[in-house]
Amino acid sequence: MSSARRDLVAGTAPTNIALNVTDLEAWDTSDRLQVTSSQALTNYRAFFSPAPMAGVTSFNGTAPWFGDGLGDASKGDVVFVHQRVKSTPVSGTSTASLMTTAKFARLTDVTIIDGGTANASAQMTAAPQSGAMAIALRSSQFAALAPDVHPTLATVEDGQVIVLSVPHSANYPDMPSTLVTSLATLDVLTDPSDVDYGTIRYGQFLDPFWKEFRRVFFLFNVANSFATATFQSDVPMSAVGAGAITPVVSPPKSPLVNGMDAFSFPSGVGSQPTISWSPPVIGTASSYVVEIFAMTLDLQRYQRRSRWRDDARPQRHFVQGPHRHLASRHSVLGENHGEAGALGHRGCGAVQDWDSAPHGTVRGRIHTVTFRSRVSRLERPRLVQ
Repeated sequence: MSSARRDLVAGTAPTNIALNVTDLEAWDTSDRLQVTSSQALTNYRAFFSPAPMAGVTSFNGTAPWFGDGLGDASKGDVVFVHQRVKSTPVSGTSTASLMTTAKFARLTDVTIIDGGTANASAQMTAAPQSGAMAIALRSSQFAALAPDVHPTLATVEDGQVIVLSVPHSANYPDMPSTLVTSLATLDVLTDPSDVDYGTIRYGQFLDPFWKEFRRVFFLFNVANSFATATFQSDVPMSAVGAGAITPVVSPPKSPLVNGMDAFSFPSGVGSQPTISWSPPVIGTASSYVVEIFAMTLDLQRYQRRSRWRDDARPQRHFVQGPHRHLASRHSVLGENHGEAGALGHRGCGAVQDWDSAPHGTVRGRIHTVTFRSRVSRLERPRLVQ
């Protein structure tokens, strides 16, 4: 489902927007300018040339226009320019990084010119700090999920609690899957301890049809592999309770391929293997998702590059409402990008078949199997794309 204007026209050539920005909060080098439009299906951090200097409250700059379409004022398109600023909440000895919107401009006169440069003025105004979210995060309970991501190699790397806004609906099945923007991002970095940052305030400045939800996100590193894993849980702000933030559902246990441990990279499983698992320990899954991806890894190229490219292509996922809980998504990044996920939060097993290529290049065909446990208030959740 998309929030874009139905007759949105896609660009065909590099396109820019030139802004005259005034009445900023005194600029800090950690600040960001975000450009958001639901009708034009765009939301991105804009990098302007020349960039604003520290301490300024106004500047002129040009930035690329990134979006799936060209905004058109005559169609009623609205473009938001918002200044995100950093603060550092403290809980005991733990210091987090919080990004929220301090000022914004709502522009109704922006028409993006395909292959050209659109000019606009953005007079910023203070964003009402009317949003509130209590953050008592039980990080240790999320870190304890690491053995389910991988029995011996997984460690938690990063955690975030984010307030996101989406056009029209934050509930299944009406939630658009193509556009969200952040109103508050709390990064707890690598601290696995339980923290309580109290109630944070954030700016609410978007049009009334934008709806908010809370995302809890944890990144797991899987040592000695080409994979990462994530835990993700989305709950509409209207349904967020007052208690501590804890996992809702854990991964399915003991994934097997033809009765063999899926974490052990079994080989020779054939083209019709039997995939099985045990129920999660935390929560009760309403259903499961099994996804299988075939990927090719070029280790010679990997050794020549500092990192592989993530093509960031759209993902398929199940949503459940009004809550959506996705658990660990494993990614294998390479010249060909493949991604496997887990709703609930699971690691993935892999079935591999290695062969040799000329000039010492080693290529591997890995079929990644991902197991997801889901919770849902719907009796019959549907697959959306």
